Amino acid sequence: MAWWDYGADFMNEDDTKILEIYSETFEEIKKNDGNSIRIWLFCGGDYYPMFNSSGYVIGTDPTNSMIKNLDTLLTSAETYGISVFFSIWNLAVTPSDNLIGLIQDNAKLESFFNIVLIPMVKALSHYDSFSGLEIINEPEGSIIIEKSNIQCQDTTILRNSGAGWVGNLLHMKDIQSFINLHSSVIHQYDSTDSVLVTLGSWNAKACNDALPNSFNYYTDECLITAGNQSNGYLDVYEVHSYSYNGKYDNESPFLNTYSDYDLDKPLIVGEFSQDEGAGRSIEELYQYVYCNGYSGSWAWQLNSSGEGSDFIITILSGMRSFNTTSCS
Repeated sequence: MAWWDYGADFMNEDDTKILEIYSETFEEIKKNDGNSIRIWLFCGGDYYPMFNSSGYVIGTDPTNSMIKNLDTLLTSAETYGISVFFSIWNLAVTPSDNLIGLIQDNAKLESFFNIVLIPMVKALSHYDSFSGLEIINEPEGSIIIEKSNIQCQDTTILRNSGAGWVGNLLHMKDIQSFINLHSSVIHQYDSTDSVLVTLGSWNAKACNDALPNSFNYYTDECLITAGNQSNGYLDVYEVHSYSYNGKYDNESPFLNTYSDYDLDKPLIVGEFSQDEGAGRSIEELYQYVYCNGYSGSWAWQLNSSGEGSDFIITILSGMRSFNTTSCS
């Protein structure tokens, strides 16, 4: 379940109802043989964290309750043996001016680190259930398609691919630096060295170098070149895949195996659905991921909202299919 109240979960002192909903969701996942969940936090930054009039972060939320709420959530997740990945930001829709400010101004970003991210990682990384942080969902939605002398920052290979659907807002270099700096902070303050850092790429075109018409913008080299922090790398790649007009594109993980991408890190299929699954059943999609070298999968999504989403009954059926999966 990506969210209950988009961009506003966990920001209120009395979030008992939302936390109960998540706890019930963990129980359903466990009962249906699942073991992990991807939950969105700030999204576009419209509701929280708290910003002053100059765009600097001054609080986690109106009542400074976020970390306490996440503590409660992770305690519940541990009860059911569920691993939680939090997705911090979303660039698949128009971001707030405050989020753009964080991406383009490192002083403002530092305020977010000091007020929100560092306290969060320090307070919560001891939980076994706190498994990962996805820095951005689908940053390619907001990129500028432009030529650059630096290959990592040249996005022309994505022209006419669908990337930039939000509008030409952000340079790839700024997004890569944003990712690098977040990752550096997470790796520095994760006392257990167990919180995996990832990035939810909209399409494999933007996260592999092996297939035609593709480039991996999130390699260690690309991220460190942009942000200059040697520990600012991804631990695992994540790709999303939906059919269009009833077909997957050639780069889709559902038309390739993990080894086809020739990656240096594991790869999670972080969004997919039967609704936009090129006629395959949810059981077939889960089984394909399981049998072809990928390191996990999250169907879209358990509260049945968002474009291309499946109903919860469909997703739970897919989870249960692992019991009968045969990779012959």
